[in-house]
Amino acid sequence: MNSSGDIFATVVCGPAHYVSCIDMAVRLAHDPFRLDYRDEHPPTATRVYACYRTLTQEQRSQPVVEVSRSNWDDAAQTYARNAEYQLFCPEPLVDQLVDTTISLISALVRVPNGTAHSTSWRINSSVASRVQMPLEH
Repeated sequence: MNSSGDIFATVVCGPAHYVSCIDMAVRLAHDPFRLDYRDEHPPTATRVYACYRTLTQEQRSQPVVEVSRSNWDDAAQTYARNAEYQLFCPEPLVDQLVDTTISLISALVRVPNGTAHSTSWRINSSVASRVQMPLEH
């Protein structure tokens, strides 16, 4: 299961992706802790958590994020974290995934002042060549 797309989107778009992830989760109205092995994405609750963890402290204190998180907490509390979810999606594991993904993004792309959204990015060509990614200049 892959959360790196959500982490990348949150690095790039900031709170906008976090809020859209919650909106999607609430509209789907299904158990956010259920694992679906046919889906490449992790459970919705894990995706929301990974997006929140990706936000900076400053972004987390924005009113739209606080209201969205409160709405998410209300929606998610009607479901239980089952044993399977707790085994495969523990928060320390997701924390490590978020930290590692952000480090890799930061190594590949110079992110000005730690805030990626609404700024220009510069590709770190020495790192990009090692990960064998095409570069746009």
